Amino acid sequence: KAQESIQFSAIGTGTYGYEGTPVNAAPITNPDGDRFDSAGKNIGRKTDPHAIFPGPIGALIGKIGISGNPFLIGAGNEFPMPESGTLFLCYNDVQGQFDDNTGGYDVSIYRR
Repeated sequence: KAQESIQFSAIGTGTYGYEGTPVNAAPITNPDGDRFDSAGKNIGRKTDPHAIFPGPIGALIGKIGISGNPFLIGAGNEFPMPESGTLFLCYNDVQGQFDDNTGGYDVSIYRR
């Protein structure tokens, strides 16, 4: 419902596929879009202008309705919904490049 305050809480890990230097593997991501190498070292965030949302690859994003504008959710945020409709959640990546993604996020949603 438009302007209804919703709180999100997300945990888990995912990968978006192989990446060269400095990782030379599939980086592990969290819902905020932080990337980690196979040893668990934080290697920062990566953005791609072709991603669904112009923010970190691997971040948890949402949109209202099929044609809604994507917005960043991350690991934990609370904000009013931009409009009424069905909420869709997604792993932020470049459209058409989801076939090499693995993992997932567990998301809890609370009405405030």
